[in-house]
Amino acid sequence: MEGRKQVETESNSQKIIENQLINQQELLKTIVDNIPIMLAFFDKKYNVKWINKEWENILGSSLEDIEKGDVLAELYPDPNYRQYVLNYIQSAQGIWGDFKTCLPNGTIIDTAWMNIRLSDGSNIGIGQDISQRKHMELALQKSEEKYRLLFEANPHPLWVYDSETLQFLEVNEAAIQHYGYSRQEFLEMTIENIRPVEDITMLRKFLTNHPHRIHESGVWQHKKRNGELINVEIISQEIIYTGRKARLVLAHDITESLKAKLELKKSEKRFRRAIIHAPLPIIIHAEDGEVLQINDTWTELTGYTHQQIPTIAQWTEKAYGETKEIARSIIDNLYSLNNKIDEGEITIKTAQGAEKIWHFSSAPLGRLADGRRMVISMAIDVTERKKAEEQLRHDALHDSLTDLPNRLLLMERLEQSIQRAKRHKNYRFALIFLDLDRFKLINDSLGHVVGDHLLIRIASHLKNCVRVLDTVARLGGDEFIILLDDLQEEIEALHIAERIIEALKTPFKIGDRDVFTTASLGIAFNKQEDENAYHILRNADLAMYKAKEKGKSCYVIFDQKMHVQAQKLLDLETNLRLALKHQEFLLYYQPILSLSTRNLAGFEALVRWQHPQKGLISPAHFIPVAEETGLIIPLGEWVLLESCRQLKGWQEQFAQFQHLKISVNLSSQQLKDHQIIEKIDNILSQTGLDANCLKLEITESILMENKSIARDILLQLKERGIEISIDDFGTGYSSLSYLHHLPVDSLKIDRSFVINMNQHQDNMRVTEAIITLAHHLQLDVIAEGIETEKDLQQLRDLGCEFGQGYLFSKPLSGKEIEAKQFLF
Repeated sequence: MEGRKQVETESNSQKIIENQLINQQELLKTIVDNIPIMLAFFDKKYNVKWINKEWENILGSSLEDIEKGDVLAELYPDPNYRQYVLNYIQSAQGIWGDFKTCLPNGTIIDTAWMNIRLSDGSNIGIGQDISQRKHMELALQKSEEKYRLLFEANPHPLWVYDSETLQFLEVNEAAIQHYGYSRQEFLEMTIENIRPVEDITMLRKFLTNHPHRIHESGVWQHKKRNGELINVEIISQEIIYTGRKARLVLAHDITESLKAKLELKKSEKRFRRAIIHAPLPIIIHAEDGEVLQINDTWTELTGYTHQQIPTIAQWTEKAYGETKEIARSIIDNLYSLNNKIDEGEITIKTAQGAEKIWHFSSAPLGRLADGRRMVISMAIDVTERKKAEEQLRHDALHDSLTDLPNRLLLMERLEQSIQRAKRHKNYRFALIFLDLDRFKLINDSLGHVVGDHLLIRIASHLKNCVRVLDTVARLGGDEFIILLDDLQEEIEALHIAERIIEALKTPFKIGDRDVFTTASLGIAFNKQEDENAYHILRNADLAMYKAKEKGKSCYVIFDQKMHVQAQKLLDLETNLRLALKHQEFLLYYQPILSLSTRNLAGFEALVRWQHPQKGLISPAHFIPVAEETGLIIPLGEWVLLESCRQLKGWQEQFAQFQHLKISVNLSSQQLKDHQIIEKIDNILSQTGLDANCLKLEITESILMENKSIARDILLQLKERGIEISIDDFGTGYSSLSYLHHLPVDSLKIDRSFVINMNQHQDNMRVTEAIITLAHHLQLDVIAEGIETEKDLQQLRDLGCEFGQGYLFSKPLSGKEIEAKQFLF
C-alpha cells in the first residue's frame, strides 16, 4: 500500500509540473503572439523555423508560406541588398538596423531589425514596422528575364528535368553548391541519381500517380555528391522547356528544421530571454495605470527602475513634466486599440535630465486574470536621426564652405520676394551679383586653402554689409548673390553696393599674408510683373559682366539694352553653328611677297562668312564668339583643310608654284586641343600637301598663355617640316628668353606698327627693333599692312624679308587670284 501511495504521489507531482509547464508555455506563446514586434527563429543555416503573429500581420507570410519559398528573396528581392541583409544577420551584432522590406504584394515598408546569435549557432530576429504605409496587393506577372534572374539567384536549389527521361536540363548555382555536383555532372544525370537506391521505386510510382501541373510531393531524402543524405521538401510545376514537357523543381532542405523541432522547448526559453534583454526599450502596463514590467534597456536608457515608476502616473510625471496630461491622454487611449498598433513620436526626459525623442509603438497584449487590459509599448530612440535629418536639410540649402544659403535657398527666397512684389505694388527688392576680380590668380598662386579662407572671410564681410532681412548666398566658386528685400528707395541698394566695394579694399589677413581682392557687382531691380527668379538672376549676371568690362571694382545697374546685346550674341552663336552646318564660310587669300624681288612667296588664308541674309560678315564680329563657344575648333579645321586643298590644287595646275607656302592662323583653342597634331597629319595626308608648304601662325599672346603645351606642340610640328610664325609680334608681352627656345621660323610685325611708321618715329623704332631681334635669332620677318611704296622701301632698308598689304593686293578669292594669273 505504501508503495502504491508513493507512486500516486509522484504521479500527481509530475502532472502538476506538466500543467505548470503547459501554463508557462501558453503564457509565453500569448506574450510572443501578442507582442507588437516581429519575432522569428532561424536555424544555423538561416532557415526560418518559427515566427509570431506580428510577423504574419506585418509581412503577410505564414510559416507555411515561408517554408515553401525563400523568405530573404521575398523580403529583399534585390540580390545585392539581400546579401547586405544576410551579412547583417550573419554578424549577429545585437544592434538595430533599418531596412527597406518588400511585402508579398510588392509594397516597400521600412523595418528595423536586430539579430541575436544563440549559443548553439541559431538566431533570433526581432523586427518592427517603422512606417505607416498601407498594404496594397500587387500581382505582377514575372517576365522570362525576371524568372531567369530568380532562377539563378534563388538561394534554394532549383532545377528543370525532362518529364519523360527524368534527365536534368538545367540547374541553378544553389543546386550546384548545395549538392556538390558540377553543372556538367548534373546535366549528365537523372533525378534518380540523387535519390537513395531504396527510394527509386517509390519515386517512379509517385511520378506515375501524380501527373499534376503543380504539386507538393512532401519530404524526400536526397543524396549529395559526398554521400550525405538530406531531407528536402519538393515543390514542382509542369512547364514546357525548349519544346519538351518538363518540370521545374524547387528543393528546400529541411534537415536542420527537423532537428530544430526537437529543440522547441529550449527555443521558447531563449525567446523569453530575448524579449526581456532586447536592446529595444519595452514597457508592459495595465489599464488602471499599473506598470507590470519594464526591460533592462528601458532602465538603461531612461535611468528609471521598475521600483521608481510603478505606475504610469509616476512615469508621465517624471518623463513628460508640463506635457504629462497630453501624454497621459495618449496612453489612456491605448487600452482601446482592439488589436491595432498605435505609433507616434514624443519627447521624454531621462532621469539625468537629457531630452530624447522616442518613436513609440504600442499594441494590446490581452487581459490579465482579473480582466484588466494590457498594453505593450516599445520605443526606438530617434534623437540622433532627427538631428541628422535637420542637418541634412540645412546642408541641402547651404554652402558647405561658407555656410551661406546656396542657390536652391536663394531661388526660394527670391521667388518669395517676387510673389510679395506681385501682391504689393510698391514692394521693391534688388539682386546683387558679385564676382571677385582675379580670384583665379589667388588660387593659382597662393593655393586653394588660402582661396577658401578668403571666401569664408569675404562671406563674413558681406553679411556685415547688409541688413538682417537681406540674404547673402554663394552660388559657387567666387560668385556671391545678395538679395536686398523690402527696399524703400533704389538708392539703398547702391549704398550697400558701395559699402561692399569699400569693405573689400581693406586687405584680408590670411595666415601671415595680406591678400587683396576686389569685386565686380551687377545690380538688378524688380521692374516687370512677369519677371521670374531666373530672369532677375540673369539680369544681375549681365550687369556684373558689364562691371568687369568697365574696369572691375565697381557696380553696374542692369538695363534692358544689356539683355538685347546678350540676345544678339546668342543669335550670333546660333547662326554661327548653322553656318558651319550649311557651309556658309569662304576663304580669301592675301599674297605674301618677297620685298627684295616682289616675287610671290605664298598666301595667308583668311576666313569670311557669307551670311544668306546679312551678306559678308567680317571675322572681327564672329571669331571672338567662335573662340568663346569652342566653335573655332571645327571652323579652324575647315580653314586648314580648304587652304591646304587650294594650294595643292594650284601646285598641280601650275608647276612653277611648287615653292608657294600657305599661312593659316592657329587659335588658342586649337592649340589646347590634344588631338591637334593628329588632325593636322590627317589634313596633310588627305590633301597631299607637303608639310614644308604649310606655315602656321600663332599670336604672341597665345604662346604666352599656353607655355606648358606650346613648346611641345611646336616641336612636333617642326619635326614634320611645318613652319611656325609668331603673328602680331610686338603687341604682346613675350619673354625674349622664352622666345629664344621656341622652334619658330619667322616673326610677323603687326600692321599697327607698319602703317604709322611715317607719322610716328616710335613705330619706326619698334619695327627696326623687331627686325633686328628677329635677325639675331636667325628668324625671317614678315610685315603686315604695307600700303605705300614708301612703307615698302623703309622695310627693305631695315632688312625685312617678306610683306603683305594693300600695296600688293587685298585678300582675294581663289578664282580672282587665278584670273590675275598670280601677278601682284
